[in-house]
Amino acid sequence: MPAAQTVAGVTASRDESPVKRVSGVTKSKGGLILSIYVQSSSAAIEYFQLFKNLTPSATPPFLVAVPADTAVPDMSYPIAIGGTLQIQIPGGDACPTSIVWCESTTQGTKTVAVTPQFTVSIQYR
Repeated sequence: MPAAQTVAGVTASRDESPVKRVSGVTKSKGGLILSIYVQSSSAAIEYFQLFKNLTPSATPPFLVAVPADTAVPDMSYPIAIGGTLQIQIPGGDACPTSIVWCESTTQGTKTVAVTPQFTVSIQYR
């Protein structure tokens, strides 16, 4: 997995899944994604999806949640059978309201996988 980045004296935070998961809320408010690393153990092509503009709940503590199936992701990356996805974003990718991810069996909309196949590490600020 990539080493933690330090920019202007600020070290990035890391959301790391030591066990396989199908989704996660990395940050419930806006931020910057600095890198993504995903390892898949799936026997089929699956998709790593990012949701960067989810609306927080209207009541305290104003958190975001993983969206329901059929939600349209902001980004969707195919991952080959047993493959990896590694993305470094030197200046960071702005996420206005949230950093939420999921493992999907379809590319254009969220269709959550039944069995977790992804191990994920996201560096963010």
